[in-house]
Amino acid sequence: MAEVDIQQMLPIGTLLKGGEYRVVRYIASGGFGNTYEVEHTRLGKHMALKEFFMRGINLRQGTDVTVSVSDNRMAYQQMKDKFYKEAQRLARLQELHIVEVNDFFEENQTAYYVMRLIEGEALSAVMKRNGKPFTEQQVRPWLSQVLQALKCVHHQGIYHLDLKPGNIMLGDNGHCWLIDFGASKQLSAQESQTLSTSTGFCYTPGYAPSEQVEGSMKRIGPWTDFYALGATLYNLLSNERPPELSDVKYDGERAFRFPETVSADMRRLVLWMMQPDYPRRPQSVEEIEQMLQQPQRQSAQELKESPKAYQPAEELGTPTVLSSSEETVLSGRSDEEESEKNRKALKRVNVYLCISIIFSLYWLGSSIFPVSTHENGSVYRHDFLKILSIYHSVYEVYFLPLFFLGVVVSLILFVIRIRIKKKQG
Repeated sequence: MAEVDIQQMLPIGTLLKGGEYRVVRYIASGGFGNTYEVEHTRLGKHMALKEFFMRGINLRQGTDVTVSVSDNRMAYQQMKDKFYKEAQRLARLQELHIVEVNDFFEENQTAYYVMRLIEGEALSAVMKRNGKPFTEQQVRPWLSQVLQALKCVHHQGIYHLDLKPGNIMLGDNGHCWLIDFGASKQLSAQESQTLSTSTGFCYTPGYAPSEQVEGSMKRIGPWTDFYALGATLYNLLSNERPPELSDVKYDGERAFRFPETVSADMRRLVLWMMQPDYPRRPQSVEEIEQMLQQPQRQSAQELKESPKAYQPAEELGTPTVLSSSEETVLSGRSDEEESEKNRKALKRVNVYLCISIIFSLYWLGSSIFPVSTHENGSVYRHDFLKILSIYHSVYEVYFLPLFFLGVVVSLILFVIRIRIKKKQG
C-alpha cells in the first residue's frame, strides 16, 4: 500500500462550510479521496467526511486542493463533478446497509460529503487481525446484507465498482455497511484521453473483471459488481488473494484454492459470479437470491472432481442468464495491452520520421543544386535523387518552403517519439 503523505491532509482543527464542521482526526486515504472524522460544531455530533482528492493528481496548498499538472485540470473537474453528483444520489438512498449521506458541499477547490460515522471495522482488517479465513456460516449473513445494498443501488442505476473486503464495514452486532462507492471515480472514454497519468477506470487487481480493467464503459453493469462480490467471497473464505483475470480465464476452477470446508453451493456461486464473460455471470441480485434458495446438488468433493465444475451458469443448474490491503488503482487497459499499443505507435512514428527526414533532405538538395542541361537537352540532378520532368523549374520555387515544412514535421515526430519512449519506461 502506498505511503500516505500527512502533509497532503487537512490539518486537525480545520473549519469547513463556514465553521459548521471541524476536522477532529484523519482516518484513511484511497486513490481518490481522504476520509476524516469531523465534529458538527453546533450539534456536537461526530461524523465522517469524505474529501475528493486524487493521489498523484492533486496537491495541497494550505487547505486548497490544486492540480499538479495543468493537462489534468479538465479531467479532474469532470471527476470532481461526478463525485459531487454521486453524493447527491447516495443522499437520496434509504438502505440499512449503505452509510447515509447527510450533507455535501464544495470548498477548497474540491468537493466533500458528510456521512454517519460508523463504529466498526473493515472485514479485511478483521481477517488480518485474526490471521485466518472466516467460516461459511459467518460469511453467509454478510453476503445477504451486501446483496440488499447492491439491490438498492442497482435499481437506482448506481454501481459500486470497487467492492472488496476493505469496503465492507462490520459492526459489533454483525451489521454490515457497504462503503466507498466508486462510480464517481469513473471516466468516460473521451475524458480518459485527457488524463495524463493514466486512463479510464479505477479497479482493485483481483476484484475487477475484464470489462472494468479494459475500460469498456458500455459493458459495465450489475454483473461487474457481482464479479467483485465473488472475489470478495473467495478472499473471505480462503484468506487468499483472488486469482488474476488471465488465470480465471484459462485455468477455470483450477485457479481457485477453496478450503475443504466450503460447500459446493458456495463454490458454485463464486465460480458463477467470476465467469470471465459477463453475460455468463448473474445479471441481477434476484438471480443470485434464487440460486441461494436452491438445494445443494453436489458435495464439495463431487464438485471438485467434476469436469464441468467451471462451465457456463446454465450448465451448473443456476438461473439462466438472459442477457485486505488491496489498493484501488486507475487504469483503462492492462499493462500488456498498453505496452503493445506503445510499441506499435513507436514503430509507426519511426517510419514517419524516416520518411520526413528523407524528403526534407531531398527538398534541401533540390533548392541548393540547380537543374543542369546537357548539350543534347537531357536533364539530370547533381544530388542524384530523382530525375524531374520538363516542368521541374515550375516546382523548384516550392522546394525551400517544403524543406522547412519537413523540418517542422520531423521535430514534431521526434517529440512524439520521446513521449512514447517515456511511457515505455
